[in-house]
Amino acid sequence: MAAYAIGFGVGIYIGIIIEDKIALGYVNFQVTVQIDPQNPVHAHNEELAEKLRDLGYGVTVSRAEGRAGARLVLSILAPRKADRRLMEQIKEISPDAFIMVQEPVQLSGGFWSKEVDRRYHGVTHH
Repeated sequence: MAAYAIGFGVGIYIGIIIEDKIALGYVNFQVTVQIDPQNPVHAHNEELAEKLRDLGYGVTVSRAEGRAGARLVLSILAPRKADRRLMEQIKEISPDAFIMVQEPVQLSGGFWSKEVDRRYHGVTHH
């Protein structure tokens, strides 16, 4: 019985490591930043979307209002393989950004899935 439990645990652990290395699928980053041109700490946040686009990411931007004022909410779809790098790039550009990462269960149509497939996997849609 103990051998079974140990084997089961080791199998799960190895599976997690392999899945992390393969990193199939996509992640959706929702990044919220405060915008305040008068405050030098937040002035660079308006440039975040453009800087991420320059790095090759597709970014959708929405304006929002939070308790402490105006915000930008950025939505970025990226391959899971790129999630750590993207997190570092966001923090480097906007250290005060609030970042939430989610794994989409299903993607269908639209610019995102076609462009991401083309850019990262060489897939073309006809």
